[in-house]
Amino acid sequence: MDIRCVVTGQDKSGKSLIRRDKGVQPVTVALIPGYESHRLWGSDSWPELPSDGAGPLQPRYFPAKNGFRFGFFTLPPATKTRTEQIVTASALEEMQEKLPGMTDVLEPDHPGVHTTDSVDFDVVISGEV
Repeated sequence: MDIRCVVTGQDKSGKSLIRRDKGVQPVTVALIPGYESHRLWGSDSWPELPSDGAGPLQPRYFPAKNGFRFGFFTLPPATKTRTEQIVTASALEEMQEKLPGMTDVLEPDHPGVHTTDSVDFDVVISGEV
């Protein structure tokens, strides 16, 4: 799927314009095969306007207090292979590198479920969860 992040803004005279129109590549990790995450926008603080279209820093996958994240992700169909995935040190390291903080909040008894202080809004576009 071709995902793009389009950021609008204003020029000095107040006219609306597109500040950024950029494709967003999916993040994938071996530990969660078939899962794709597109991090579109987010910040760990309130947004400052006007914006030049540059993406704010998002050092961790989930936001800090007063922060937010906006993303798009794909979940693969449930399979026995996914639930029987062997956890290796290199797979955990890859996840920490690509999805920083994710391993800290996953529930060991419920694969794919996390516990955080964030509010998640999920929209199912196709299929079922």
